[in-house]
Amino acid sequence: MIIRPGKPFQIALAVGTILFLAADPAPGDRTDGGPDATRFFYAKVQPVLYNACVSCHSASHAKLPLRRNDGPANLAAALNEIDRKNPMESNFLKQAVTAHGGAARPPIKDTNVPAYKHLEAWVKSVCDDGKSATAKSTPATTAKHQGFRDEFDPEIFNRMSQASR
Repeated sequence: MIIRPGKPFQIALAVGTILFLAADPAPGDRTDGGPDATRFFYAKVQPVLYNACVSCHSASHAKLPLRRNDGPANLAAALNEIDRKNPMESNFLKQAVTAHGGAARPPIKDTNVPAYKHLEAWVKSVCDDGKSATAKSTPATTAKHQGFRDEFDPEIFNRMSQASR
């Protein structure tokens, strides 16, 4: 039997994703930073991984295994690369700006570009235990306050599209 992905498959995938994002385990059981961090991962971090990392990390021998069509597995793999005690020194962030695996260039050119800032904001949100003064901040607001322009920010996109009319 051959399964061909069509409209029913796409609808099931969308419903599954919504249910996955809506699931909210008890705060003590959190290892992912909560629903805001999870949504931010899918909206901002996963596109960075797709564009900068998945071409090499889709190989079965990759230390950080990524798959183009498996967001939950990518989220789990990324979470495993975060150092909870020293998040800004996590391999997840270090490897993003370091040439590795035989590549001549790093996946992301430096720590000042929006792609890296997305990764950094997500890592901070995952490791925020809710005790800090900025517990209410989401990765998106953290990234905005760090002073970089995010072309994928809906506010910026809407202003740009209004200006072009």
